[in-house]
Amino acid sequence: MTFISYGPLMLNQTILASQALATDGIEATVIDMPWLNMVDPEWLQNAVIAGKPLFVIENHYAAGGLGQTIATNILAMKDSLVSRQIIFGLNEIPAC
Repeated sequence: MTFISYGPLMLNQTILASQALATDGIEATVIDMPWLNMVDPEWLQNAVIAGKPLFVIENHYAAGGLGQTIATNILAMKDSLVSRQIIFGLNEIPAC
């Protein structure tokens, strides 16, 4: 499986999750994205593992974020690379 995240807070949590999975023998790749709204399609095709789940960890709303950018690029590719993409992010404004 592959995790894509960004920023110090979410990236740290993603690394901790991959380490916890490793103790159960589950290998996870962690990718730190430098941009939220730009993805090089060629890089993406080489970065994700065909047939493996892809998890995008957002630090804000799921709609309009990095996950949607990646999903749009994956859909534009000729061959389906990912068996399933899951985007974790906010869907509503949290109570303050």
